[in-house]
Order: sequence, then structure tokens, then C-alpha cells
Amino acid sequence: MGYEKKELINALLECQDFNQVCSQYDILYPYILVDAILEQIKNETVYDEKSFILKQIYTKCCSICNITDENIMLISDTHISSTKYNHALYYLNCALQFCEQNQIKGLIHCGDIGDGLITTYDNGQVKIKDFKNQDDARRDAEYVLENYPTSSSVTQLLLGGNHDVWYLEKNVDILGELAKEKGILPLGYNQAFITFNGHNILLEHDMNYCWMVCDKVPYSLLLSGHSHKVEFKNQYIKIPMLSNEKRGNKVDDETLIAPGFFVIKPIDNDNVMFERYFFKDNSLHKVSKSHVYKLNDCNHNKWIN
Repeated sequence: MGYEKKELINALLECQDFNQVCSQYDILYPYILVDAILEQIKNETVYDEKSFILKQIYTKCCSICNITDENIMLISDTHISSTKYNHALYYLNCALQFCEQNQIKGLIHCGDIGDGLITTYDNGQVKIKDFKNQDDARRDAEYVLENYPTSSSVTQLLLGGNHDVWYLEKNVDILGELAKEKGILPLGYNQAFITFNGHNILLEHDMNYCWMVCDKVPYSLLLSGHSHKVEFKNQYIKIPMLSNEKRGNKVDDETLIAPGFFVIKPIDNDNVMFERYFFKDNSLHKVSKSHVYKLNDCNHNKWIN
């Protein structure tokens, strides 16, 4: 990238045209500018006319893609790594095969694509370390890029999680490189909006960013990864992990922390059904109970100012 985020923000404030700035700076993926706006708003301590303009632009341009009348698969937390094996690639290949066999044309990953850590084994002791430098991040990212599966019949949309940010902190944009090498659509890091049948859906990896959503950006559902545990409550849904990265969650129903995925099926323009699938002993099982949600855009949050 031949530009700094501050330069993008200044250009955006000057012309107030999102598409013009993307064109001017040859920005291929809208998330780059959307993330820059959100980061600027998050870091502001003085709320003035410029802040108001940025919020207005974000409100108008935050949705990265539009999905209409399609079944969609939701996954999260694969934690693919060159230094440990957690079955994620096996599960991910199974998930893509499921999409192909069931005419599911879209798959959304809600974050932590890679692990962003180094795992070593010393006399039976597992040790986890941060990347020391860019070489560590590059080495692990190359493994993710080489092994991440794709399908010509399935469009993949990827949101970066906190573990993916750890690559970015070492100047390795794992989302951008997956987009370039694998043809996936990058949604950005930590937070993104998509539109489903005309309704806004907020994607969060974890909940650190959710309070940055403007009350002028109504959304119907909040879908989140990070917890490695399934949960349905009101309009907030936690997506299962697609790996064996258990966190010691104690639950009565073990399927809630089993690796798996959701399939969202539109019933009509305003209602969707969530079906849940999980892996046990490398076999895929369907949970008998499904969940139906009404898509009713509401103002859930307000800007902190």
C-alpha cells in the first residue's frame, strides 16, 4: 500500500466520497477504507464536525456485500497453524464439501482464520509464544495461504479476528493475501456489516468493537465468533469453532463446544432459520432443533461520545 491511513482519512474528509477515495488510491477491497474510518473514530477524543462527517460516511458505506435469497454457511475460529494440528483443515474441507453437495453458495468466516502464535512441544510440555518478528508471522501465514481450501462454487467471505491481527502487527495482512491468492472476499478485521435480504447483519469476532456501531446503523442480528461456544440469545448469536481449540468451557451439552457450523436459510424476506451441525469422532451430525429469527432492523447501540 502506498499510503497511510491518515492520508486516506484526510482525502475522505476533503471530498466526502467513499468510492472516489477508493479509486484515487487504487483500494481493491473496501474494508481497508472502512477499517481506517472506524479506527479513526475509535481513537478520537474530540468530537467535532470532522468526526460527524466520518460517522455519516461510515453509516452509508459500512456494508461490505449484499446477499439475497441464498443459504449461507457460518464458521469461525479455525486457528490454522504451521506449528500445531487442530483438525481445522479437515473440518474446513468437510464444510466446503457440504456446501457443494447442498447448493450453498456462500460461506462466512467470523474470525481467527490463523492462530497467530507459535506452539512448541518440549518433553510433553506445550508452550505457546507470540511471533517474535515478521519472519515468524510470514512463515505461519505462508502455511495458511498454501493450505486454505477453496471451491469454485462457494464464495468465501472472511472476517479477521484478534489472532489474525497478530499477523497484521508484524506487517503481514493475512486477509489481503488470502484475497489475492485464493480469491476470497475480505470483510476486514474485528467488525463488518453485510446486507442479507435487505437487512443489516453485524459481524463481530469478539465484542470489543460492538460499541463502535452508530445508532444510525440499524442491524437485525449480531453474529460473533471468539467464544468457541454456541449460544442463541435475542438477536445475538455465537458461532461454533471449526477446530479443536477448546477453552475449557464447562457445559451440560457437549455439542455446544464441539467443532461445527451453522447454515442460515431464508424463510422469506424477513425471517431466517439457523440449522446447526457439529463434528463428533470426525463424523458430521445435525442438531434436531433449529432456530428462527425475524430480521427487524433496530438501533441497538449508540456512538460513545
